[in-house]
Amino acid sequence: MGAVSKLTTYTVTVCGAGIHGFRRWLKAGWRSYGLKVIESYEHTATKVSRCSMAQAARRTQGRRKRKGKAMKMTKYAGASFIGLDDLQDGPIRGTIAAVEPGQYDKPVITFSNGMKLSCNKTNVSILITALGDESDDYLGEKIEVYAGTIRYQGEDQAAPLVRVLEREPGEKKKPPPPPKPPKGDLDDDIPY
Repeated sequence: MGAVSKLTTYTVTVCGAGIHGFRRWLKAGWRSYGLKVIESYEHTATKVSRCSMAQAARRTQGRRKRKGKAMKMTKYAGASFIGLDDLQDGPIRGTIAAVEPGQYDKPVITFSNGMKLSCNKTNVSILITALGDESDDYLGEKIEVYAGTIRYQGEDQAAPLVRVLEREPGEKKKPPPPPKPPKGDLDDDIPY
């Protein structure tokens, strides 16, 4: 087992539309915010909160006012690569934020929401055909990742595949996010 990092955990009781709705809700939290479920179980009886929704909203607003500077939480989340399990409920759409070299001589696409996709040769060929052979041209483009089949060593295998999405009429390509400059020793934040 690996070392456990210091993470804050929360307990949430959710009432919803069955296990499938619950799974979709969990996946949305993971994809959008990098939240991971440590433990979940089904309650047979619902608990009723002692406070009203208005009181809870006031407490939340008060906490937001007390907060200082907002933090970008994606830097604390581990890399979340898209796999076949993520595509069971349907394709995932995203905007390409970065393309970088990955392991096993495969490029890795990072989406604007932090999700990553390790591209096989089939996906690279699809992207080259649609967007060209310069990875900088991919930035800001929207693609869809879906569960498909590829031929590998003479056998069909399930794999995540990409499809470049067409822009809406009149829609311009979104500019890629500006690259982050490397931090040096003199660029560290000074705690006051």
